[in-house]
Amino acid sequence: MRFSIWCFVFLLLSGSIATAANLTGVWARSDGSGEVTISQNGQQISAVWSNPSAGTAQDYGFKAGDQYFYGTLYGLTLIGKMTTHFPIKYKTLCPSQWEASVDMVLILSSDANTLNGLIQNNIINDNCTITAGEWTDQSLTRKEQCVAVNDNLGIAITCAEYNGAKYKFNLDYTSGILWKGDIASFGASSGGTCLSVGNDLALKIPCAGFKTDTFSFTLNLFQNKADPSGVYWQMDMDSFVQK
Repeated sequence: MRFSIWCFVFLLLSGSIATAANLTGVWARSDGSGEVTISQNGQQISAVWSNPSAGTAQDYGFKAGDQYFYGTLYGLTLIGKMTTHFPIKYKTLCPSQWEASVDMVLILSSDANTLNGLIQNNIINDNCTITAGEWTDQSLTRKEQCVAVNDNLGIAITCAEYNGAKYKFNLDYTSGILWKGDIASFGASSGGTCLSVGNDLALKIPCAGFKTDTFSFTLNLFQNKADPSGVYWQMDMDSFVQK
């Protein structure tokens, strides 16, 4: 009976709420220089290096966890700042100028799987002065999409496919290892990378992004006797893996 009510809610809200673009996940630079992990809090987007290539680490001094970019998402346009390093020799020669934040404009593709745009390229001179250079291409391709986990441990499910239909909803963290479905957030999803939901209604989440970390885990449907009218999921701790 409880699930039938929720199915009704799905249908009632179908199409009434637009799906926000979700950038959370692992992205690869098109030039082969490494991978970055993007995290998202509403329109605020940030990224860190998660796996810089050997050349990027050796020639420019980037390491996992270093800031890659931050910005604000306006529709499909991401405007912000990207952290750049000049070649590693300038870390000693010009320590104050070696690292800089440059302007960045990226456009998210309609399928939310690529980011293409431009960054302001600067030039460092022998006397450590900086000269503005040309705008250069920047391209990222999504390698793995993650569901977003907010600061309150709430989880945004942007697409879950059940019996051929696609839904979106939020899970509010309650306590311990329990999350409660937010009935007001349920609606139809426009698609993208969807979680596959079986008859047991377990949510197998291959990637969840929290701040700069990513995890995988399974949430099993849970009957909460303290709140029989609510729909809850409980984390299977044996499935929890930090990636």
